[in-house]
Amino acid sequence: MSTDAGTFLAGHAGSKFDLWGSNTFGTGVFIDDPTTEATQFSYTAQFGAFSAAISLEDPESAGRRAAVGGTGQFGDGLYGGMRFPDLVANVRVDQGWGSAQLSGVLHDIHSATPGVDDDWGWAVNGSAQVTIPGTSFGIYGTGTYGRGAVRYVTSYSDQNGNISDADEDGINPDKKSEAWVVRGGLSADLTPTLSAYLDGSYTSYDQQETGATDFNAWAVVGNLSWHPVDGLVIGGEVGYANFDYFGVNGVPNNDGSSDVWSVAVRVQRDF
Repeated sequence: MSTDAGTFLAGHAGSKFDLWGSNTFGTGVFIDDPTTEATQFSYTAQFGAFSAAISLEDPESAGRRAAVGGTGQFGDGLYGGMRFPDLVANVRVDQGWGSAQLSGVLHDIHSATPGVDDDWGWAVNGSAQVTIPGTSFGIYGTGTYGRGAVRYVTSYSDQNGNISDADEDGINPDKKSEAWVVRGGLSADLTPTLSAYLDGSYTSYDQQETGATDFNAWAVVGNLSWHPVDGLVIGGEVGYANFDYFGVNGVPNNDGSSDVWSVAVRVQRDF
């Protein structure tokens, strides 16, 4: 709903935390792209080319709650019911050259373990997408850092499929995990019907618990898409990712690395 005072939104739409995710097929083959939609109630105020938004978002609807409390004697690794929605805010500019945005989130960490106090996680993000004047080339980039809100930062998990916002210290979930990611992309319209995209990302994840596994990862994905008529896309994509795992606090059995290749073919018709 739009009014003279701004625009209100109640529903399921792109998170106000995100601007650009990836140009790869779908949600990306191996690019670390955590951008998503969330059930939200938000308000956006417009000031010419600039805007500012504030949003209450359901992290469960967006897949943005990781584990909490560990899996040992102090916790079961699960979030409890949501006590508070995530508070997201951004400032943004949209002009002929493209868009840029700064955003932040406060995220309630609520363990399912009885008697454990809540704690707060947070994340910040800066993103831009720019069209180079006089060309058919585009440049995209984003950088995100979070502490206790790692699903706003990364879509990856360790080699056992685990990732955690925080680990209990027997009293509070005050050992919050940290993560950061940088992600970028290039696009080019080679002909009126042929487009090429190249995306890359680098991620670092640090969990503050004995026996946990930290990791660094990087990925690169390229694709070529043909648009013979409006609404029809035919393309191919190749991706490579490297994951480097290492145990913390002297736990060498969690060390290791993996290399992953992928090939995808896409045929999509929109009516």
